[in-house]
Amino acid sequence: MNLLNIGYCFLSTLFNVGIGLCGMFGLPTYADQSVHYPTIISPSPYFIVVIWAVIFASQGIFTIFQVTPVLRARPQVQDGVKYYYGLASFLQVLYTLTYNTDMMAISVFIAFGVVASLRSLVQSQNVAQADNTWAEYWLLRFPFHLHLGWMYYVFLLTLQNTFVYLNVNNYVQMISGGISIALIITLSLYHLFWANKPLRIVPPVLLYAAAGILLEKLMPTNYLVQASFHNHTLFIFKVTTLATVVILSILNTIVACRTCRRRGSNDNEEGTDYVNADMV
Repeated sequence: MNLLNIGYCFLSTLFNVGIGLCGMFGLPTYADQSVHYPTIISPSPYFIVVIWAVIFASQGIFTIFQVTPVLRARPQVQDGVKYYYGLASFLQVLYTLTYNTDMMAISVFIAFGVVASLRSLVQSQNVAQADNTWAEYWLLRFPFHLHLGWMYYVFLLTLQNTFVYLNVNNYVQMISGGISIALIITLSLYHLFWANKPLRIVPPVLLYAAAGILLEKLMPTNYLVQASFHNHTLFIFKVTTLATVVILSILNTIVACRTCRRRGSNDNEEGTDYVNADMV
């Protein structure tokens, strides 16, 4: 299992970083495609590059540490990650190859598959035996929570990109864009307050996505969206996205403060580096 994870990481890095971030083989990058098929929920291209770099770097760190004697036999690796990391990596490669070669409709279904495989991985880790230490969380679980949070948004963005590719009328794009913003808020609330085992990294990632959308509205890098939609529509989306960023910022801050207080209480009572599932 540990050696297979190294192979999965190599495959993911070769294609997803090589093509998705660096444009290997002369193919467009993730950011290039987002600019090529601009949508009403497209973020600033710089946001795309940064978050993907952090995701793949964190998974590279996971791959290194999961083969060390201290961590390689941990249930979080053997019983939690299982083969889900391989499935997610394989589907992520397929997503890159289809999305970056304009097979947009197919890439929507594959993006959904990546979300499903990452959710299965996270749920598997939730039921696997855990030491509940901060080190275990950041090294073995955080990379997949981060990836899942971003893939929620990527799925919505890819769907919008596909509408642009298929020349779907602007009214449909406007409605689906509004639904996408609503889903970003709903998913954030779910992982902050409603989930039995909340993934507290997911809401900040969705906040990051909303901030990227807002930045693109305030300082556009692609004026095709401005040319495609009425100024009134763009203003409504700008205000809606700003409100989303403000609300999610406040809620994430409140939850973060509660988590820090709870962590301090546990440290004072037990004197251990303990992390409860509700904290992350």
